[in-house]
Amino acid sequence: MNQVLSSAPWTHLVALLSQGAAPQRGSEEDRKLRRQQTSTGTRWPRDVRIRILDRISDRCVTVDWCHPCSGHYGAQLWRECLASRSAVCALSGERIRRGDRVYKIARHLRKPTNAYAVLSAVHVDAILVSRSQFNR
Repeated sequence: MNQVLSSAPWTHLVALLSQGAAPQRGSEEDRKLRRQQTSTGTRWPRDVRIRILDRISDRCVTVDWCHPCSGHYGAQLWRECLASRSAVCALSGERIRRGDRVYKIARHLRKPTNAYAVLSAVHVDAILVSRSQFNR
């Protein structure tokens, strides 16, 4: 009987969550656009928290990435490179053009959920410079 009582709140919670909005069906074109935007990093949620932790070398930084739905990646290694395609900076929301200097996640065996995100090198460098001046 204790098992029934202890699982009742979870059953109630699941039932409440199940009553939420059903997935909306858009046109095939809408679905393709959403997939493309997500896969290229052009639609990052506003509630993502990104902190530049440290500069490891001239071209590498560590980043703390936290989002309530996509997860938390502490001390993720990001490398500077040239953008291979247009995107949006996850830090500033500014447009990134192909060929701009950006930071991308260093390659992993498994792709994290933020694998296609890019950070503008201009913004990352500005954060690190301002931090170093503040710590003097």
